[in-house]
Amino acid sequence: MRVGMAGHRTGGNKGGSMFQLSVVSIAVNDQDKARRFYEEVLGFKTRGEGDRGTQFAWILMSPPSGTAGVTLISPNARQQPGQAQGMMLKTLDIERLHDRLKEKGLEITDIGQASWGRFATFSDPDGNGWVIAEPSLDI
Repeated sequence: MRVGMAGHRTGGNKGGSMFQLSVVSIAVNDQDKARRFYEEVLGFKTRGEGDRGTQFAWILMSPPSGTAGVTLISPNARQQPGQAQGMMLKTLDIERLHDRLKEKGLEITDIGQASWGRFATFSDPDGNGWVIAEPSLDI
């Protein structure tokens, strides 16, 4: 078995992927407030945190399923709250998830239809934009 970029095993498949998306960093103004939103509204779990009390503070969180996660970071010269847009959470039952999020008080758009599937959008408390999607394509 070969090891590819970032130490991921490629399974010896020459055409196989050598890497996968692991973490997306999202700048937020108040990490504790953001953590509560991601936990209580979206059901994310905290996987780790570090450098608290510094400009490099981070909180690593992940959704209830899947392998990728988000890191809630302090604003910096390159990333400001509200700049992250279009991050997608895939679901197999958009109506159920949409209803659950609305019940939790989330302001979310009505479910729309696109050529690739059904979707709705919302923002976190800092204006970072998310999409929930029930894709008809394998995305």
